[in-house]
Amino acid sequence: MGSQCGAGVSLTAIFVCAWPSGVPPVNCSPVSNRLKQKWALVTGASSGFGAETARQLADLGANLLLGARREDRLAQVAAECQERGAASAHIQRLDVSDTVSVNSFAEWAKATAGRVNVLINNAGGAHGVDRVEDGHDADWEAMFQSNALGILRVSRAMLPLMKPYSGGIIINVGSIAGRVAYEGGSAYCASKAAEHSITKTLRLELNGTGLRVGTIDPGMAETEFSMVRLKGDKQKADAVYAGVEPLTAGDVAEAIVWAANRPPHVCIDEILMMCTAQAAPYKVHRTEA
Repeated sequence: MGSQCGAGVSLTAIFVCAWPSGVPPVNCSPVSNRLKQKWALVTGASSGFGAETARQLADLGANLLLGARREDRLAQVAAECQERGAASAHIQRLDVSDTVSVNSFAEWAKATAGRVNVLINNAGGAHGVDRVEDGHDADWEAMFQSNALGILRVSRAMLPLMKPYSGGIIINVGSIAGRVAYEGGSAYCASKAAEHSITKTLRLELNGTGLRVGTIDPGMAETEFSMVRLKGDKQKADAVYAGVEPLTAGDVAEAIVWAANRPPHVCIDEILMMCTAQAAPYKVHRTEA
């Protein structure tokens, strides 16, 4: 039985009635498991939200197509997924910022599975917290290449493997930063706002095909995110979460898998989720140590 969201998680599902305790268990009864034997593709699956989403999909017996740049970590995640009950787990290196890599990955997915029922566009990240006047082109370009253009590339490449099979779903992992700007977030906020617009565009363009499209937008979550964003400065990364019980990768993955596990006539367009202590990107209640 999957664990339910704890007291430290606040989640709002748009256009769907909320369960009293938050997101319900993804496998709360045998008849609710609609992902068994389905082909689920997860990008950025070597760590964080992606790795935990892969594990929870494995718990439901899905076939997994896992992509990321770090193949050694990817292999470890795949092995864990096999142990947890995945119908199968296949890995391939994927860099969503590289069109050649994405197209090669799509050919591999076609040869391996022949179809994709669930696409989780999770790969992405943040680089730096500079203000606009101090920003660096390389950081800006890296964020747009992965967070925005990466979703476009992967979705374009995978749609031919999804459209023939009604009932599939695309879930893009966004961020509260795509909804509310904050100082030091310029390019990251902009790239995630672009992701939000891409999601809405896909939802409109795929209406009538039987494919569903939605976004999961987390707030503060403790993963490798801050270490990467702050260039490996552990002291600064730890300070981000000081005095707060943030979301975990498991919390976010549970929301992703729950949305993917809805019946084909139900589309979860948006989920915005934050830890209870965070009311906005700039409003966080911290307790004294």
